[in-house]
Amino acid sequence: MQVFSYDKQHQLAALHSYSYDTSTGSPFIDSFSVVFALTGSTTPPPSYDILYQYHWALPGGLLEHHELYYDNQNRVVRDSIAAGNNGTNLTSVHFYYDSINTVGQNLGYDTTLGNQVTVGETDTFQIQSDNIVYDLRYTQPGYFFLHLYSYLYTTNVNPLYNQTFANSLGCVLVFHGFADFRSKNLPSEAVKTDGVLPGVGLNYSWTTDSIGRVIQGIAVYGSPQQIYSFKY
Repeated sequence: MQVFSYDKQHQLAALHSYSYDTSTGSPFIDSFSVVFALTGSTTPPPSYDILYQYHWALPGGLLEHHELYYDNQNRVVRDSIAAGNNGTNLTSVHFYYDSINTVGQNLGYDTTLGNQVTVGETDTFQIQSDNIVYDLRYTQPGYFFLHLYSYLYTTNVNPLYNQTFANSLGCVLVFHGFADFRSKNLPSEAVKTDGVLPGVGLNYSWTTDSIGRVIQGIAVYGSPQQIYSFKY
């Protein structure tokens, strides 16, 4: 379950994610929170913090502090971990806008050999009509293919979409896997291809309330695979 909090200017102030595991004798909950440092109604946040509260984590949880850098259109060009106790070697995330419709991410890792940084993974989004039509990921060096997601869309508006936010921080959160804040509409179909395995397709159906807001969705591949609920 994910909960999103907004300030009075409709900026995303925080998001909270909760995952329940009942597979063991003693059920437990894993969670994380992302809190943005908001400095004004029109200024994108200069940083954010992620707090991981996992059952195996250190007392008090694991913390990452991220510094954000933008271009002259307020699009994120770097997301760097400035501090943290989670043991990651991740040093920075770069976003390259080769054109208005292409967004790329490179993950840099500290090899611990003189702080030499190498690129470990690259993602690329292709965007059309404000929707992500494919997400391609591969590793470096060697360019080993990881996955390709291809999407078709409905006319249903994505409840998480905000144009200003989507063009600023939207891709950061998609890359983190928190949620798709970048796509304006909800998908009708998604096909995932992993490595050499055949593609797996999901077909989506959405239910709206009396004023046209999406309140529930089901993604089906033979039988229900994913269930979504939106509460406003």
